[in-house]
Amino acid sequence: MSPQPTARLIVLLAATYGLPAGLAQTSNQSPEATAKRVFRQTPELQEAMERGAESSATANTKSAPTNPEPQVSDAEFSASPKPQWIWGKDNNSDYVLKTSFTAKDVTAARLKASCDNEGTVFINGRRVAASAAWEEPMSADVAKYIVNGQNTITAKVANHGGIAAFVLELAIKDTGGEVSHVVTNAEWTVDSEDANGDQKVASRGNYGDGPWGDVFSNVSLAGRVPRGVFEVLPGFQVEKLFTVPKDELGSWVCIAFDNKGRLLASDQGDKGICRITLPPVATSSLLPQGGEGARRADEGAARTEHHLTPDLSPAGGEGVPTETTVERLDFSRCEHQPSGAQGMLWAFDSLYFCCNGGPGSGLYRARDTDGDDQFDECVKLKEFKGGGEHGPHSIRLSPDGNRIFVIAGNHTDPPFKPGEELENENYSSRVPTNWGEDLLLPRMWDANGHARGKLAPGGWIASTDPDGKTWEIWSIGYRNPYDMAFNADGELFAYDADMEWDVGTPWYRPTRVVHATSGSEFGWRSGTGKWPEYYIDSLPPLINIGPGSPVGVDFGYGPPREADSEAAKNAWARVPAKGSGRPDHGRRAAGTARPTEEVSNAKESATTSESGRRSGTEGRSVRPTNYVFTPLAFPAKYQKALYICDWTFGTMYAIHMEPHQSSYRATKEEFVSRSPLPLTDVAAGPDGALYFSVGGRGTHSELFRVVYLGDESTSPLVPSSDSLTSAAQDRKILESRPASQTYDKPEEWFKDNSFQKSFVTPYLASTDPFLRFAAIRQREKFVAAQMQTSLRENRKTVAAGGKLKVPTGPQALLTPEKFAPPSVIIGDWLANARNAALLRQVHALPWPDDETPPPLESVISDLPLAKFPLNALSVTDRLSYLRMLSLVFIRIAPPSENARDRLLHQLDRAFPADDPRLNRELCQMLVYLDSPSVVAKTIALMNQPPQREDIDMTDLLARNAGYGKAIKAMIDNQPDKQQMWYAFCLRVAKVGWTPELRSDYYRWFGRAQTWSGGNSYKKFLQNIENEAWDITPFDHRVLVEAAGARTPYKVPELPKPTGPGQDWTLDEVRALAADGLKNRNFENGQKMFAATRCIVCHRFAGDGGATGPDLTQLAGRFNIEALTEAIVDPSKVISDQYKGSTVVTSDGKTINGRIVSENDEQISVLTDPEDSTKIVDIPKSDIDETLPSKVSIMPADLLKPLNKDEVLDLLAYLLSRGDEKHPMFRQ
Repeated sequence: MSPQPTARLIVLLAATYGLPAGLAQTSNQSPEATAKRVFRQTPELQEAMERGAESSATANTKSAPTNPEPQVSDAEFSASPKPQWIWGKDNNSDYVLKTSFTAKDVTAARLKASCDNEGTVFINGRRVAASAAWEEPMSADVAKYIVNGQNTITAKVANHGGIAAFVLELAIKDTGGEVSHVVTNAEWTVDSEDANGDQKVASRGNYGDGPWGDVFSNVSLAGRVPRGVFEVLPGFQVEKLFTVPKDELGSWVCIAFDNKGRLLASDQGDKGICRITLPPVATSSLLPQGGEGARRADEGAARTEHHLTPDLSPAGGEGVPTETTVERLDFSRCEHQPSGAQGMLWAFDSLYFCCNGGPGSGLYRARDTDGDDQFDECVKLKEFKGGGEHGPHSIRLSPDGNRIFVIAGNHTDPPFKPGEELENENYSSRVPTNWGEDLLLPRMWDANGHARGKLAPGGWIASTDPDGKTWEIWSIGYRNPYDMAFNADGELFAYDADMEWDVGTPWYRPTRVVHATSGSEFGWRSGTGKWPEYYIDSLPPLINIGPGSPVGVDFGYGPPREADSEAAKNAWARVPAKGSGRPDHGRRAAGTARPTEEVSNAKESATTSESGRRSGTEGRSVRPTNYVFTPLAFPAKYQKALYICDWTFGTMYAIHMEPHQSSYRATKEEFVSRSPLPLTDVAAGPDGALYFSVGGRGTHSELFRVVYLGDESTSPLVPSSDSLTSAAQDRKILESRPASQTYDKPEEWFKDNSFQKSFVTPYLASTDPFLRFAAIRQREKFVAAQMQTSLRENRKTVAAGGKLKVPTGPQALLTPEKFAPPSVIIGDWLANARNAALLRQVHALPWPDDETPPPLESVISDLPLAKFPLNALSVTDRLSYLRMLSLVFIRIAPPSENARDRLLHQLDRAFPADDPRLNRELCQMLVYLDSPSVVAKTIALMNQPPQREDIDMTDLLARNAGYGKAIKAMIDNQPDKQQMWYAFCLRVAKVGWTPELRSDYYRWFGRAQTWSGGNSYKKFLQNIENEAWDITPFDHRVLVEAAGARTPYKVPELPKPTGPGQDWTLDEVRALAADGLKNRNFENGQKMFAATRCIVCHRFAGDGGATGPDLTQLAGRFNIEALTEAIVDPSKVISDQYKGSTVVTSDGKTINGRIVSENDEQISVLTDPEDSTKIVDIPKSDIDETLPSKVSIMPADLLKPLNKDEVLDLLAYLLSRGDEKHPMFRQ
């Protein structure tokens, strides 16, 4: 790494370009010393372009070009004089290089540049391009920056070690079509304060020289916006408030406001938590007015020329600081020293923080008990098992102000184990804890091993009381959600991560925002197991965002703040939070139908019980608290938006929502972006500005804020919906109604049954996925209560010596009503399947001596809808039906032979369908059911031309060229994800194959390997092919390789035995093995497998040829006697499957070998057992006779070259199944 620029150069750059001179120089100090220090920095307006603007408004804001396509052709650009690579005289110094040129009537100008290592190019003081790696050349259309007359090009260049060089070429076209060029050469100068003037540059070589070569031909992901320049919406501007000294204050990943309106920031590592006193928003039009709200005093006068030059005079009057002030909080008097907080929350007169690592992953609470504005008490309320980037993350206050919500990634265990909620009254779950993987076909783990062995529930959201004693699981099925936020309606939204290595595969899920309703499940499962978003037992995303790394989120009105807090009182505006101080279950819209009296009573009962259960404060008083929102001083649309941050691509999105059915629909809008901009968190400030931090993973941190100075009104709005939709109201009733564990009295069951019939059943047929999901959850609880009651009563009866009397086995299931709609039948059977574990307990009870329990398969002996015409169902119901069947087979029992036949008759005719989702589900179901036709139909689909999506991410990918190039390569050369799914399913198909179909299947892998995807894509392909190959019969293997559909095994150079050998007899080998198969050498046995040429014909542990049977599982079929006989005397017993033959043709030819395929017209003979390509096809009409060989094609003297130890090591290796830790081997 090169040294930092000298102080002189910093001052020079700041003076020349208006660049920040930075924070005052600080030295490394101990945490104790740093805690006592105060850091100050003056806000700096950031250079920005207005998104979508057509022209430059002021010197600080530039418009995006309307036509990003270059108007200077490649030929015109390349016709320039050859540029030179240049630098200052010292490779280890950073410089400012410059030149000047004249221009007139410019119509187009195209610039390319490269710097080893990092450079930024300015034209006439305007930043036009930047790059942090010489391999990624800068590229920009710069005509709008060039003026008539004299122009200046300046390059700020830096080296990080080794050779240093910079090259540039600019092609300029005028109105007459003439093209002139400016290139780097010896005439350029080094900017200098030296009294002798600027210095000449030093040449480092000509363009085209090594190591850089023809660097301008490298693919550039340059976007419309120069590196280091923000892109914002019209009327918004960005201010940098603080540059974090990394060695002293770390890299900030989490920010939150305290009760006094000060900002808190946490380091990702061990540098602790900082408190930031913010300078007033830099404009006279945003003054706090006693917390009672504010209108801009003089909107017309206050809005001139977009206000892009901030007024940094004290906005709050005399004595109010205009600097950002940062202090490291002192926790030296506390038991725990908090750091690594990825979630912070001020609530209940305390600071809560969720640590990921640091003092230990967990939920902590800090208090100031002596009023000195420093924390003197810090306790761990709950330990979390898990950490790292998929550990515990953010925390939020519930809408009622009584609970704290925690969100965690999939490498963090939930706060309690499944089933503990049945024994511990402090634990409960909105999600039934009988979660499972629920995959019909065998899963493949990630091809690179990520999250291998990680099972459901994946990432989760849970809530706790202020003391961290009671815990309730709220939502599951996430990969790695970093942050969440409640909206003003009391609804929760989370931002979940993708698995970027999966890009291009059918199980890839982009980053997404989800509506995390009570009891929700979002279907993350590791590896290939991720559930599609259309599954009936999970919920779809609110909106897919795309590739990236989700971090902080916040609504434009922030979290609810205590109305009597200093932060709320001094806010620029505040509005009441709906239903604060009590659980909010919403209200019905005027004019909508009321539920039945039974449902109304259930709603009232649910509200009361939920309040007590959520708060965890039974038996003690809770101070009633009023809450308010403090919306941003933004236009109405942006006050109500959800702001989400993407670390990878440096983009903050505004998510705009509107009520839809019982949930919301959403659109996304890029709000703020820059390259680079490693966003970590965002927080809506009570002062009307939006604050965000950058950093993470040890990178340098900065703190920014966004303010609005445009023409639209910023009147504060009440952000909640005027009234929730009727569907949303009913969803809340379904979600909030508590479940009975068992029924103690008949009237309890009748009450629940009435609620099920009148309210739940209709919503099982809803087209609203959230309502239907909530109804299924309620049905599942009802079935569970019935089964628990059956289990309890029967145990009592059996214990008393009586016979079973309450419905058992199949009768314990919920039986759909006769003539019920298909969607209701599906919902009922789904609820039955989800409670299969309870069903098994009921079924396992002791039966009377004279009765035999029916087999569990009888539960599904007459599956409903099995005879129903599938095409009569809607596509949604067909998908749900197939998912229901999967869960029945996975959780209850596989289908009986009769049920299987009926299903095949129904489903075979439906495949293929017109909908790709149906084809996905039908394919895997038919493979599971051993359909004889699914292979041929699926191979036909795989042989069709690949389907590609139309994707444009040019600007986004340019913000992270390294990661963006991989995504762009995938977009330009996309895999067919549907075909990959078919290949995945067919890897375990057992019936319906012919040699021709096998060959087509393996040819597909050759095509798929030419496509581009994420880091795991090609490894997944290889693993799918390998698994399929492992179950491919060896005769088909031979024919596949002979057809050129799969590359034959390439025999490596074979080792030689040590010897000396001998003519081993069968008795000698058996006597040797009787006591010799211990303390053997695994590696030598593996070597002998190759030395004896076994590896040429046989696969073992995934390696070897295909002309003989796979020997990996040989130990399961052969004991030592059979194994030694097969090796020493292979002709004694010859399996028909491996028998050789002599074929005599009518013209007298003789062909010796093994018949590997036969049909009505011909036979195929493998003539060389060591070469699968040596296949002869013989028409049956040409065959005179076929004689069986009495001699095995396996050689008889394999052991002859081996000595005693080599024989024993080989035998042990063959019997070990490839396990080097087998007891036969010395450890």
